[in-house]
Amino acid sequence: MAHDVFISYSSRNKPVADAVCAGLEADGIRCWIAPRDVLPGQNYGESIVHAIAACKVMVLVFSEATNVSQAVIREAERAMHNSKPIIPFRIEDVPMSPGLEFFLASCHWLDAMTPPLDSHIDSLALSVKRLMGEEVVRKPVETTPPAPKPAAKRPWWIAGAVVIAATAAFLAWPKGKPEAAPVPSPVVPNDAASLSLDLSLAGTGSGAISSHFSGGEGPRYESTEANGKLIIESKGGPLLGKVSSVRPAGKGTWLRVPTLDLDLKLLNQGTKTVFFQRASLEVKSSKPVPGTAWLVDGSRLGKVFAVKAFGDSPESPPKLSISIAGPEDEIDATKLPPPLTTPEGDDGVWEFPLPASPKTGVEEVLFGRLNDVSFEFPFKPLPAGKSPSPVKEPEPLYEIELRAEGADYTASCDLSQSIQAGEGDRFFLRLHSPSLARHEFKLILEYNDGSGGDKKLTGPAVEALILPTR
Repeated sequence: MAHDVFISYSSRNKPVADAVCAGLEADGIRCWIAPRDVLPGQNYGESIVHAIAACKVMVLVFSEATNVSQAVIREAERAMHNSKPIIPFRIEDVPMSPGLEFFLASCHWLDAMTPPLDSHIDSLALSVKRLMGEEVVRKPVETTPPAPKPAAKRPWWIAGAVVIAATAAFLAWPKGKPEAAPVPSPVVPNDAASLSLDLSLAGTGSGAISSHFSGGEGPRYESTEANGKLIIESKGGPLLGKVSSVRPAGKGTWLRVPTLDLDLKLLNQGTKTVFFQRASLEVKSSKPVPGTAWLVDGSRLGKVFAVKAFGDSPESPPKLSISIAGPEDEIDATKLPPPLTTPEGDDGVWEFPLPASPKTGVEEVLFGRLNDVSFEFPFKPLPAGKSPSPVKEPEPLYEIELRAEGADYTASCDLSQSIQAGEGDRFFLRLHSPSLARHEFKLILEYNDGSGGDKKLTGPAVEALILPTR
């Protein structure tokens, strides 16, 4: 069932979000809210991305907790990316963080800071229906005042206490004109504080980058946050110490690995133009991930067993024991023939001959051991995948190369970016690594606002596992 409204909120405001959900659904507006609508077994981030894309309106419960919620910021980015109208439902009178202002500055706010909450939810329902193009009729407001209650007689001692308290207050009142309460000075942000940076993976606020691998689930990057650190992992790629069947993405390309692009969103709330000069990664460590993954060309299994290494280069040529079993045959790894070896061919590919098939015209299984790693594959060519779609390069794009191993070093690139006062911009950093490695770093942007001397803007700590691009 399609949902009309996606409700975005901080977990600290769940009671209000639940009340909003119940009020809207009582008015016939179908809502999607986490975690209620995340089905068991579904990926949490993917469920949110799909729900935002399918909804008609986003309602964002805004508070101080929302300001510091990176999940809410990513959800707002997804809504803007999908051209979904956003209604900020403000329950606390706090200034908006630059990260949210980047996406919500042009949105009309709906204040809900004064009780009762139900009346504000009624107004919210009207706004949602208008945005969905429905004709709305405002509910009549009851104006009949309640019958007055008869005044109860107060005990004599309460009246006496009131007289005593009033007398004490009069005696304690300062003589002469009282001093006015001090008025706090307005906080004028300086240029450094007015410049903000939001960092995410390119493509989606959830951190999932769609696979560029032809014909199926391929490598991608996903990001999460933990203790203020952005953690980027590779998903769907080759597993070290395993044997995987893949289809080459193109001639000479066995696995099309997406590049790791960092999406930098900048907001300049100051009064001066900011000129960016350099982007630097202050790398705490780069550690290679040990191990080898063996990739088998699934499109050639009908002709030859072609295998290639991913990750660590093998110290010696692979040894293969292979056999074929029919659908009714027992797969007995103890009866495998002695291992075979073969010379390395072009582009680091080893090709092994297939054993004679015991049966014809039936679906069989190719099984065996490659360097003591067991595997099983259907003995038939996989259908040819479609040619990968050309990937549109983001602009502006800057390249940074990290080492495969090392600690406490800096990798950087020159920038040619400027942001006018009161405006925002975005650009991309593409990160490369010569081999599979895990990197820990902080992003530093060097800039000049014309006031003299270079300044720095520091991003969050990042931990990224980068697949080597092939």
